Amino acid sequence: MRVVKTNSSRWVHEQWPHRRAFAWQTGYGAFSVSRSNLEEVARYIANEEAHHRHVSFQEEFLAFLQRHGVAYDPKYVGIGRARHTESYAPTGLGENGR
Repeated sequence: MRVVKTNSSRWVHEQWPHRRAFAWQTGYGAFSVSRSNLEEVARYIANEEAHHRHVSFQEEFLAFLQRHGVAYDPKYVGIGRARHTESYAPTGLGENGR
């Protein structure tokens, strides 16, 4: 994930120099998707910006963790922060996705 974040940050800054403030959060979360859900995930990504106008990423992320029984420390999940329409990365995750 460190390499992906580093390279994607470099790419964003090279492609859109006016986005100097772009940066990934400190932590991260990563999940796999089965091939059978590929079309559904592609639809979700295509409509993600509009979707997050109604449901914040943090709210959705917490519900996802709870629905799938993933243990988490609430202090690292930034619920209640401003809704995001440009950045879909969860804020407030601790180091190494914890």
